Amino acid sequence: MKPIVYHIGLTPPPLIKMDVFNIFHHPVLKVIFKHYHLPDDINEILKQKPVLLLISKNAVIGLSKWLVHHDLDIDYFKGHDFWTIGNRTHDCLMDVLEIESFHPSQMTGKGVLNALIDNKKSKIILMSGNDPQKEFIEALNLSGINFFHFPLYEIIINNDLQFSIEFKNSKSNYLVITSPKSIDGILENLALKDLSNLKPQIISMGPTTSSAINKHNGHVFHESQKQNISALYDDLIRLIA
Repeated sequence: MKPIVYHIGLTPPPLIKMDVFNIFHHPVLKVIFKHYHLPDDINEILKQKPVLLLISKNAVIGLSKWLVHHDLDIDYFKGHDFWTIGNRTHDCLMDVLEIESFHPSQMTGKGVLNALIDNKKSKIILMSGNDPQKEFIEALNLSGINFFHFPLYEIIINNDLQFSIEFKNSKSNYLVITSPKSIDGILENLALKDLSNLKPQIISMGPTTSSAINKHNGHVFHESQKQNISALYDDLIRLIA
C-alpha cells in the first residue's frame, strides 16, 4: 500500500508525475480578505518613501482587492519600490498587478531583513495578514527598521471534517506542514493538545515552521532546504522512492 502524504495548509501541492504516494490536500486554514485601512491612512506613510513589502500571495490578492474596494488603480503606488518574499509572491504580483518587484535570493523573513539592512532601507510598509510572525516583527524592531503594518487579510482555522475522519495516524504516512499557523489547524481538527502523539513523518517547509513544530512537541523528519513547495516535494520523492 502506498504511503499517504497529508498536505496541510493553504497552498495546494504540485502535480506529481511519479506514482510513489497518494497526496491528500486538507486546507485546515482559510483566508478572509479585509480592508482595515483607508487610502488617507496609507497616503501619510507613503510620503516617507518606504519599501512596500508583500510577504505572500494572499497579500498580493488582498492588495488588489483593497484597490478595487476603494476604486483605485495601481498608479496609486506609482514611484514606490515593491519588494516580495519568494518567487511565488513575486510572480503573483506580476500576474495580478503587473508590477515588477525585488525579491531576495534567501526566501525567508531573515533573507529580506538582511537585504533591507544591506540596501540601507529603514522604512517599510508591511503588507501581510493581520497577525505577522512574531519573530519577524521582533527582528525588524531590533534592526531599527521602522514599519507600518498594512494588514490585508486574516487567516483562520478551517474545520475540515474529511481530514478529521479519514486521517490515519500511521508512521508509514507523511504530514507536510507549510506554515506555523497550519499547526493550530491540525491540532483543532484532530482534537490534539500538541503534536507528540502524531505518528506520520513530519515534513517542514523551512526553519520557521520547524521551530513551531518543535515548540508543539513534534519531531521534524525532514526540513526543506528551499522554501518552495516543488522543491519540498522533490525531496519527498527522493526520501520515499
